[in-house]
Amino acid sequence: MYLVPHISKENAALNCQPSYPLSLFLLHPLLNVGKDGQYVQVYEKEADGKGWERAILPEISVALSRGSEAIAKEITRRLLPEYFRILALGIAQAEKDSAYANAKAVNFRVLAQAIGEKEPQERDENVHFSAGEAYGTIQASATTAELHLRSLTIDQAQHILKFLKGAP
Repeated sequence: MYLVPHISKENAALNCQPSYPLSLFLLHPLLNVGKDGQYVQVYEKEADGKGWERAILPEISVALSRGSEAIAKEITRRLLPEYFRILALGIAQAEKDSAYANAKAVNFRVLAQAIGEKEPQERDENVHFSAGEAYGTIQASATTAELHLRSLTIDQAQHILKFLKGAP
């Protein structure tokens, strides 16, 4: 977590004289650059409960002339409560994203092994396979799979459809 003072062009031109406000905001690696250099996007329900909006880290302005103790109190009172609330949402989202990615990788590996293919690379989005004249692509998520099958014999297609329908 880093406290970042933001000095506006006007303040910089005035050499940051104490009577002018200083804008402060906090940066956190998780909320700014997460795993694989990706941002963790934090969304929360809108006040009416109908939609979603992106949670924005808070920023405050405090006059430098108020002194360090007053600035510290303002940070504690006005900046930190909202910051920690959004950080908790970000941590929860990062954990949820990680769990989803892990479940997807496990499912993808299981499906690739079921057809005798080598273990897919971490970045692979699908596995290509062939079985006799039939060939296709497998994609997996944390809870479902997509099978794109081509050139099946009528007998193969019939067996697959019967299996999916639950017939013996």
